[in-house]
Amino acid sequence: MEIDTIKVYNTLMRVHNRLKMFNKYIKEARLFPTIISAIPILLFQYAFFNKEISDFLVFLGKIEIVGDITISIVVLYFVAQINRFISKTFFEKEEIYMPTTDFLLFQDSEYSQEYKKKIYEKLEKDFDMRLPSKSSQEKDELNARKRISEVMSLARKKIGNGKLLLQHNIEYGFWRNLLGSSILAILFSIVTTYLSFIHNKNTIFIVSLILLFIFLIILIF
Repeated sequence: MEIDTIKVYNTLMRVHNRLKMFNKYIKEARLFPTIISAIPILLFQYAFFNKEISDFLVFLGKIEIVGDITISIVVLYFVAQINRFISKTFFEKEEIYMPTTDFLLFQDSEYSQEYKKKIYEKLEKDFDMRLPSKSSQEKDELNARKRISEVMSLARKKIGNGKLLLQHNIEYGFWRNLLGSSILAILFSIVTTYLSFIHNKNTIFIVSLILLFIFLIILIF
């Protein structure tokens, strides 16, 4: 059986590009928020851990597990997953209440009725799924939301890893995960602020207070 080398090459390139995009999302949307939120933790370590413990932690972080993978990289990845879990559990809405669902409800005023009808026609043509009419939405909004979100999930799959979609997903993921990581950052900032105040470490007190303010603002907004 002959092998179509061009087809195999194109397939491998598609896989490579998808992995490249995936790695870009992991780095910018998950690891960057974790690194930012680690600043109060590092400040706490610098201010209140003795030199022996700090040196030991640095040494521990440099130990290689497999190849170039160190304990610090594993810990960073683990914390990133915790932050993501907190963000998705406490800060992210259910998909049926996402903006993409809200905008397609006839009762929503973000877009005109005529524009929505064109979107409905396009979605029905592409996925052979008839979306609920205006009267159906008024009678059973919850079911209408579910049907719209189901079609929108198909639309996202069809778009795939489009450059614009990936960029928006990275931006959204960054702020969502930063919200989750800000919880841990706030806790450490509070502890560092208190300890630096009672130990008269003025510089540490001011810096930790600024960090506490910054992460509180992120959480509030």
